[in-house]
Amino acid sequence: MKIKMMRNNKKSFLLKIAIMVLCIMLLLALVYGIAMAVNQQLQEKRNESDEINTDNFVYYFPDWEENIWQDEDYIEKDRTIYFQNGAETYPLSDIGSEGRGASFFMSYVDALIEGDYEALNHMYTSEYTDKNGLFEPFTKQKVYNVLVSYKGTAEGIDGYGKAEVFDLSYYIMKNNGTFRRDIESNRSRTQIIYLVQTNEGYKIYEVCYYKNRSTE
Repeated sequence: MKIKMMRNNKKSFLLKIAIMVLCIMLLLALVYGIAMAVNQQLQEKRNESDEINTDNFVYYFPDWEENIWQDEDYIEKDRTIYFQNGAETYPLSDIGSEGRGASFFMSYVDALIEGDYEALNHMYTSEYTDKNGLFEPFTKQKVYNVLVSYKGTAEGIDGYGKAEVFDLSYYIMKNNGTFRRDIESNRSRTQIIYLVQTNEGYKIYEVCYYKNRSTE
């Protein structure tokens, strides 16, 4: 009789253990499921498209022969390229040799203004152009209110080690959409530029945008 009771107690104990293990497994599965759902939502958020709705954008008709320096309205715009490093902001032309890769943007903006798509294509790494393609011909761009902001460095860049990171913002007067179609005339959209050092000097490795920020 005593042996039988011990067997029953053992079975009851094992049953309780089995129930506890099952409950723990169900709880873990529930927690895992919730975690996966949250992670999926975050991943979808991170993978939101950089594209913005341009359906209502209006672009000027492109004039391929226009001499933009005869446009008095454009001449009156502030075409100085400003550089921001922390709390300091001053003309990029005053940066001197300590400017890291910032001076790169002098030539970059000049290429935009002059409509020099071939020069622009040489300012990007092959990794970028292989992924995004080369720039097609575009008209001279009436660029103004240019601000280059130094943000720091990024490590782990394949083939280059690290990159210098900058924010670049500018406006295009009478934007005709031949170069950028993600901004309207006299509006800006900040780009995050990753510059890497190559045998040919600094080049753009990657261009990103701030999520959920359209135009300013």
